[in-house]
Amino acid sequence: MKKSILITALAMGMSLFGANYASMDTQELMDLRGTLPVEERATFRKELQKRVQAMSLEERQKYNVGRGLGGQGKGVGMGQGRMLQDGSGRGGK
Repeated sequence: MKKSILITALAMGMSLFGANYASMDTQELMDLRGTLPVEERATFRKELQKRVQAMSLEERQKYNVGRGLGGQGKGVGMGQGRMLQDGSGRGGK
């Protein structure tokens, strides 16, 4: 309960005064995901992307992030993938 109040207060304070995400540790950034106002998201995303690119595989797994931040990039949403039995790939409508 105290943690959620602290996160909410932190997010509200950042929206009033602007945030310096570079001074926060990675866990603090991760705790802020999904709680930021629209005008802060671009700055937040830039800092988080910079950190994710420098992370090891184990760190990315710990924070549940992939290279694309959302853990995607494994072929999800990359088309319908329809293929005929002969492998020609012309199985669409």
